[in-house]
This record gives sequence, C-alpha cells and structure tokens, in this order.
Amino acid sequence: MIESKEALVERLAALPEETERIYEKRVMDLAMVGQKPTFEEWARWVSSLPDDAPYRDIRELLRAMGLDGENHFDRWVDELMDRPYTDAAQEKITFAAFCIRMGQLRRRQDRTREFQVMNEHRERFARRHPFFGHLYLMCLLDEDPVAKADKILRQAEENIGKMPENAGVHHALAIAVADIFEATEFDEARRPDPVWLSKGIAASETALEAEWGYAKFHCTQGRLLALQGSYGRALEEIATAIDLEDSSKSDYALRIGSYRMYAQRIGNKQRSEMVKCRVDEQIAAAQDLVRDMEFSLEDMKTKQAALEEETRGSLTKNMEFLGLFAGIVSFTIGGISIAGAMAEKSFVGAAGLLVVLMGALLTVFAGFGIILHGYRGEKSRRNAGVLALGMGIAAVGVILCFL
Repeated sequence: MIESKEALVERLAALPEETERIYEKRVMDLAMVGQKPTFEEWARWVSSLPDDAPYRDIRELLRAMGLDGENHFDRWVDELMDRPYTDAAQEKITFAAFCIRMGQLRRRQDRTREFQVMNEHRERFARRHPFFGHLYLMCLLDEDPVAKADKILRQAEENIGKMPENAGVHHALAIAVADIFEATEFDEARRPDPVWLSKGIAASETALEAEWGYAKFHCTQGRLLALQGSYGRALEEIATAIDLEDSSKSDYALRIGSYRMYAQRIGNKQRSEMVKCRVDEQIAAAQDLVRDMEFSLEDMKTKQAALEEETRGSLTKNMEFLGLFAGIVSFTIGGISIAGAMAEKSFVGAAGLLVVLMGALLTVFAGFGIILHGYRGEKSRRNAGVLALGMGIAAVGVILCFL
C-alpha cells in the first residue's frame, strides 16, 4: 500500500533501469496494488487490534486505519505523469508514473483511454525511453493484430534491438507471433512469412533461458509449438505453465483459466489433425484401389480386344478353309464327272485327268500344311515333300492327258 504521494515518489525513484526485466515487474506491481492494502497488511492491522477494540462494523475499522477517505493513488499518478521535469531524476519518476497508468488501463481493458494516453505522451517519451516501445507494442496487440501485423512484428524486433537482455521484450515478440499466426490459421493470404514463426519460437526460448520459472513464458512457448505442429511438446509446456503459476497472485484464476483454454484448444487441434490424417490415408487407399481397378479394366479391355481380333481371324480362316474345301469337293466331283465322260473317247486321257486331280489334291493338302505350321520344323519338311510329290503327280497326269 502507498500511503502518500511522497512515498510513491520514493518508490518510483528507486526503480531499476527501464531496460531491465525487473523494471516492468515493479511497475506492474505498483499498478495493481496502488493505495489498496494487501492481504498481509490487512492481517497485520487486524491482529494488532486489542481484544476489547470498540469496532462494531467494518466502517469503524477502516476509519481507525485511515482508509475511509478517498483513494488518492490515481490522482498522484496523474500529477506525476503530467508534471514537467528539469532533470533525469524527475524524468525517471514522470515516465514511471506514465508506465503505471498504462498498466492500469491495460488491466482494465480501457483500450480507448490507453491509446489516448499513449498518443498524448509519445513526443515526451518515445525517443528517450526504450521501454516506451514495449508499451506501444502492447497497445497494438490489444487492437487487431492481424491488420497491423507488419507494424507489430517490426516494432517487436526493434524493441529487442534496444533491450536485448530483457526477457519480457523477447516474450513480447513471441506473444505477437502467436496472436497473429493463431488469428490467421485459416487465412493463408493474410498470414505473415513463415520465418516469423521461427523467430517467435527463438524469442520464446531466449525468454525461457533467462527466466525459466515464469509461467506465462511456458504458455506462449506451447502456443508456438502447436502452431508448428508439435502438439505433444506444446501440451507439456502448458502443463508446466499451470504448475508454475503463482497461486498467491490476484489474477491466478484468470491465468489458470487462460492456460486451460489454450490446452483444450491445442488438444482439439491435435485430435482434428489425427482424424484428418486417417481420412487422408483412407482417401489415398481408395484412390489406389480405384487406380488398380482402372488398370485392371484397361488390361481386360486390351485382352478382350485381342481375343476378339483372334476370334475374327480364326473365323475368317475357318471360312476360307470351308470355302477351299468346298472348292476341292466341287473340283473333285467335277473332275471325276469329266474323267467319266472322257473315258468313252480316251481312256488314257481320263486316267491322266484323274492323276492331275490326285496331284492337285496333294498339292493343296501340302499348301494347307505349310500355311498352318509355317515354313520351319519337321512338319514343314514333310509338307514340302508332299507338295513336291503332288506337283510331280500333277505333271505326270498332264502328260497322260496329251497322249
């Protein structure tokens, strides 16, 4: 509890350098406590009361403690923040009061007043105080981080360049990356370059190396790992954040609730990814099956076409054979009839015609054999002999016909 304006000035003058991580913690503690007594202070005051204290209600107790009047803390902060300064010591106190007011407005979610105060004091503090850039980044993150993604990420990197040893500044870059990439998870057109995700994870790791025991750093690391697809490690980091969170802080319940919300979101996303992978595997298997069926169908079509072609060829050959056999039969019958008629005039001529007919039949038989079995092999040689014999007999028959 700050009991007077002079006590507040003493606390502000004793603050460490603004580039150090402890500076932000001290300022935020002052913004949260102000003139309100802590539980320990209440306990100390109540335990100091005599047993026969004549306090019948809480109002008398507050009046006895001097807490029944106006809370002057906010007025003291405004006076210190708006006053002119003539030296570095006074400027330090003035800027610290400004930081306290910004912390209060941010915790109250008073965005309009937060930006108003930020813009009113930009000219006074922006150039000379590196911590101003960190507060400005927090303001930007409280608006629409996606719409101002480029500006936010550049500001975060600039802050790290000015305060490289400050774990909170590194964590601010990690927070910015997490907020922006989560907001654009399903909007790739507005998502920044993926290199920023790597930068955010690196910044988060730097913050954890400097201050491993700070719970929120682990939560942010978990969010970034989930964006990278490392859901198991992400949930481990969230669990660490829940374990490390200080239960004595006034916002303990809010922070735990936030951590559990991120854990549930990451778990849901992990399950969705698993289902998606299974569906993709089933789709791939179905596509492979369809391709195999299409290939089998094409193969069946090819074989069917070849079979149809072979059938048509066989049918054509059969028809040719039938035609040829019909011709042979007709030729034989006709030859015998002619030979019978010629026998009355010339027996030798009739016999020669029959011999020619026999030679022709042997020649045709040998020709069919060659067509069916080819020109090579034992059967081809036999067919060639029969062909020669048939041609020889036909020649003898022709000679007999002219005798």
